[in-house]
Amino acid sequence: MPEDEIRKTLKNLNEKMDNIIARLDYLEQIIARYPDLASLSEVVFWFKTGLKIYDEPLKVLNRLLSLSGVVDEKMDDISRVLIQSLALRGSMNISQLTREVKAQRGKASRKTVRTKLKALTEKGLVEKTGHYFQLARKKTS
Repeated sequence: MPEDEIRKTLKNLNEKMDNIIARLDYLEQIIARYPDLASLSEVVFWFKTGLKIYDEPLKVLNRLLSLSGVVDEKMDDISRVLIQSLALRGSMNISQLTREVKAQRGKASRKTVRTKLKALTEKGLVEKTGHYFQLARKKTS
């Protein structure tokens, strides 16, 4: 299956999952207003829990696909570990990323990680929101 087709399928699945979860949230709000429907609240909770079990792997797949063409042989080890960690685990702060680098390389300093993250942000590969970093979303045309 071509990569573009995989991306479209994953996007479609993610949209459907988000839509279903939003509808279940709405259903929960309605159930909360009517005490005689309280027993349904647990059923909705378990449906949402089951859906979220599948939702997270889909998001990981999307993040991994976004690495296509980003990680190459020219990229240094620390930058590669940072990109891969953000792809697999999602949004992380500097302390979490430093632990990831240390776990994979044996040593790491916050200063080095911060410098590498700044360079990755300037290249448009990583975005910073507050104290957290995540992979930059690819611009779709």
